[in-house]
Amino acid sequence: MTGSRGGRSGWWQYLGLIALGAATIALCYIALTRDASRPAGEADAGQATASPDEAGTSESPVVDEPIDIADQRRADFTAGDPLPEGSRLYDNGLNQPGLGIREGALRHGQPVGPLAIGSLETQLDAPVQKLGARFTFADGNSGSVVLVAWESSLVDARSAGDPVPRSGLRLEVSPGLWQLTVYDKGDVVIAGDEFPMQPGSQTFEVTREGDHAWVVDPSGARTEVLDARIDEYAGPWACWQLLEESLAERPAAIEAVWAG
Repeated sequence: MTGSRGGRSGWWQYLGLIALGAATIALCYIALTRDASRPAGEADAGQATASPDEAGTSESPVVDEPIDIADQRRADFTAGDPLPEGSRLYDNGLNQPGLGIREGALRHGQPVGPLAIGSLETQLDAPVQKLGARFTFADGNSGSVVLVAWESSLVDARSAGDPVPRSGLRLEVSPGLWQLTVYDKGDVVIAGDEFPMQPGSQTFEVTREGDHAWVVDPSGARTEVLDARIDEYAGPWACWQLLEESLAERPAAIEAVWAG
């Protein structure tokens, strides 16, 4: 009897140990898998989560863009347009013949001296904010085209023998190269670059807002320039010029002009 009870007791102890081990394993499993089974994004009680502002945001830098400027003057000489309203012409006497519309473009003859310049100007209602031109360079050694906004009338100044007025916006374009300058008793280059020549006509536009200017070349590439003199020397006189620096240069031809 005693032996039988001892055998049964040992058996039950063995079963108890198995049950205890299974319970321990189950509890460990529950503890280990509790976090894994929690819904995504759920935080423990009392644990703070970072708000979008605290986590930080990435913002693109603000880029100044040229404003949309309406035309006050526009003429397409290839379409038979006359000179823009209020236009005046001035030649410095070094081209024969002088500046005029011929064969569907604004042209002047071969230079008879260095720094030969023909100018077309017109006065806008307010300081110039946009100047544009479409033109062709001469084959071979071509002269330049100049787009310039004068503080006061160039024609009046040169006719009276006075100095050239100031300008905060003067774009000189030669084959494959442009330079933006300001003028006060001489040119000061504030920007410039090479540009890819397009077949046939070339189109350039320069715009201004305050002391910012943007130059757009024939490829559509835009260059931004910042200079206090752009605004300080601003004026209402829009002007387009043909320029030959030497007797060896052949004049370009301006096909269309616009300003605002």
